Amino acid sequence: MKILPRSLLLAMVLSCGATSLLSDALVITRAMLASTIAEIFVEQDSVVVELEIGAQDLEAFRNLLPDELYERMGYEPEPWIDRLQRFVAEDFVVRDERGRSLFGYLRSIEPRDRTKRDEVTGEPVPVAPGEEEPVVFARLAYPTGGRPPRLSFSPPGSAHGVATANIGFVTYHHTLPINDFRYLGVEETLTLDWEDPWFSQFENRNLRRQFFAPISAFLYVEPYEVRKEVVLRPKDLQQWVDLGLTGRDTIRVVHLPQPAHQRGDRPAAGHGRHHRHAGGDLYVPGEWAAGLRSDDVGAVQRTHPHGPQRGHRRGRLLALHPEPGG
Repeated sequence: MKILPRSLLLAMVLSCGATSLLSDALVITRAMLASTIAEIFVEQDSVVVELEIGAQDLEAFRNLLPDELYERMGYEPEPWIDRLQRFVAEDFVVRDERGRSLFGYLRSIEPRDRTKRDEVTGEPVPVAPGEEEPVVFARLAYPTGGRPPRLSFSPPGSAHGVATANIGFVTYHHTLPINDFRYLGVEETLTLDWEDPWFSQFENRNLRRQFFAPISAFLYVEPYEVRKEVVLRPKDLQQWVDLGLTGRDTIRVVHLPQPAHQRGDRPAAGHGRHHRHAGGDLYVPGEWAAGLRSDDVGAVQRTHPHGPQRGHRRGRLLALHPEPGG
C-alpha cells in the first residue's frame, strides 16, 4: 500500500519538471556582488591578485591602505612598508605546496569605480550614469619562483576562523577560469596542472566551475525531435579532426560565419545518424562563440585584462534526430 503513493508522487514530480528540461540549467551565485572582488591570476612565475575593495571592507584591508587613509580611520601612524609586509604575511596570504607564505608586494593602488557584473555570468556590464560606486583598486604580486604544484589562498581573518571581509573571487590559470564566482571565506587550496590548465582545480568541490569536464553531452527530448549536444574543446576535437590547431597556443579570429540557427537553416533529418548542425558548424554560446566550417576555422575569445585568451575554449556540436515522420 505504501508503494502506490510513492509511485504517484514520483510521477507528479517528473511531469511537473518535464518542461524545465527544455534548456540548460543556470547556476546563479551572488558572489560577484560581494563588497570586495578578488581576481587571482596564476602565471608562470607569480600570482597576481587584483582587488576591488568596497567601503564596508576597508577595515579588513587597512594594512594595504596608504598612510593618510589609514590614519583617517583612527589608527596610530605606522610605516606603510611595515603594514604591507604584515598584509601579505597575515591578511591576504598565498602559500606554496609546503605551506610557506609567499612574499608579496604592491604593484598599484588607486580609487576607481566598481566594475558592475552580470548576475549570472559575472562578466563586466556597462554602468548606468549616476550608479557609479567608488572602490579601492589594488594589484599585488606574489612571486612563486617557478611552477608550484599547489597554492593556497587565505582571506583576511581566516587564520582566526572567521573571515573579516565579504569577498567574491574567481581564479585563472593561464587566463583559463578555474572556478565560477564564489565566496572566499576560508583558506582554499588549488591543485595546478601546468600541462593542461583545464584540469587545474580546487580541492573544495564546491568551487568547481559549472563546465568542468573537457567533454559534456546533453540530450533534449522535444516534440518531433530528439536533440543531442556535445560540448567539447577544440584541443580534444583536434585529436579526431584536423582543425589546423597543432602547436597553437592561441586561436585567433579568422572568420566567424553566422550560426546556422540564426540563418534559419533546418538540419537534414538524421534518422539515427549523427549530423553536425547545418553543414558542420562548431560553436559555443555567448562570448565564447567559435565557428568551424569545412574550409575555415575561427574563434572569438573573451576579453581579458592581460591580453588574448590562451589555451582552448569549448565548442558545441549539434546533432538532431527528428522522430520518424517529423
